[in-house]
Amino acid sequence: MNIIACMGVTERMMFRTIRESAELLGISMNLLRKAAKSGDVPSMMIGSRMMVDVDEARKIISRFMGVGIGAVAAETGLPKTAVRRGIREGWIPYYRPGREYLFDMDEVKAALAARTGFRDGGKSDNVADMFSEDREDDALAAE
Repeated sequence: MNIIACMGVTERMMFRTIRESAELLGISMNLLRKAAKSGDVPSMMIGSRMMVDVDEARKIISRFMGVGIGAVAAETGLPKTAVRRGIREGWIPYYRPGREYLFDMDEVKAALAARTGFRDGGKSDNVADMFSEDREDDALAAE
């Protein structure tokens, strides 16, 4: 009988070694090992090998990887300068694991909804129109 079935888990789990999982996910073994040891990614020890649930790891790792400023600008309709201003002003949540800013799109959308609801009462359909004065301010600052 399968150990997973004994534990009452009904869905199929795809456990692989750290090396195999890292290759499937396209990330380094060290990053995956650290995430598994910290408990961020579901894992278990079988003998001396650490095994990782690849499907769950894929979901979690993609959430941690985030998207860049360009993707946020494209998704929201805001210019990159408005996204950068939101970072400076502190109302766009981000994390910075290295030199670039990364964003969780769900958190950005929630922050944007809170910001636009406060700013215009949620009357405008186009997010970029609500921040048009940001573009005008940036254009004036450039002159």
